[in-house]
Amino acid sequence: PSSRQLVSFLAIRVKNWVRPLGLQRLGQPCLLTGTGMAFPWAALQSVPLASGNLVEDMQLGLDLTLAGYPPLLCPEARVLGQQPHSAQAETTQRTRWEHGHLRTLGLVPHLLWSGLRRRRLGLIALALDLSVPPLALLAMLWTATAGLTMLFALISGLWGPALISITAGGLFTMAVLIAWGGFARDISLMQLLAVPLYLLWKVPLYFKFVTSPQVSWIRTERE
Repeated sequence: PSSRQLVSFLAIRVKNWVRPLGLQRLGQPCLLTGTGMAFPWAALQSVPLASGNLVEDMQLGLDLTLAGYPPLLCPEARVLGQQPHSAQAETTQRTRWEHGHLRTLGLVPHLLWSGLRRRRLGLIALALDLSVPPLALLAMLWTATAGLTMLFALISGLWGPALISITAGGLFTMAVLIAWGGFARDISLMQLLAVPLYLLWKVPLYFKFVTSPQVSWIRTERE
C-alpha cells in the first residue's frame, strides 16, 4: 500500500479498534463497525434492519442501544478485512462511510436526551463517540479554527481563543501518536508524514457532501 493508504489504515484502526476498546474498558457499549458482528435473535427482532442508512451498521448499533441491546466489543475476536486496492474503489467506500457518518451526526441530540431522560450512561457514551467526526475532517476543522483564532488574536490582542485551539491541537496530535505507538507500530513514523496528502485527498469528498451528498448505498468493488 501507498503511504496515503497506510494513513487511512491507521484512521480505520483507531475507529474500529482503539476507540471501541477504550469504551469496553470503561464498561460502555460501542458502535457497530460491520467488520464482524453477532446478534441474539431476540435483539434483531426488536429493530428494523432495512434502515436505508449509508452506514447501516452504525444505525443498527444505535437502534439496538435504544431498544435495550447495546453492542459490546469482544476483544478476543479477530476479523481481518481486505481494503480496496484501486483508487476508485477506495474513494467510493470512503464517500459512503463519511457521508453516512456526517448524516448520522444528526442523531446525537436525540441520543443525549434519551440517555439523560432514561439515566443510561451507555447512550450518552455512544452519543459522544458518534459526535467525533472522521479524523481527517477533525484535523481540517482544527486547522481552520486555529487559523481564525490566531488571526483574531493578532487583530484584537486577545490570545485566549488561540491558546485554547493550540492546546486542543496538541492534545489531538498526542492522542493520534499514542494510538499509533500502542496499536499501529507496523506503520512507520516516516510513512505518517503522508498525513497532509491524505487530508488533501479528503477535501473533494467533504466538498461533495455539501454540493451533492451521496444518498444511495453503493457496494465497494473488491479484487
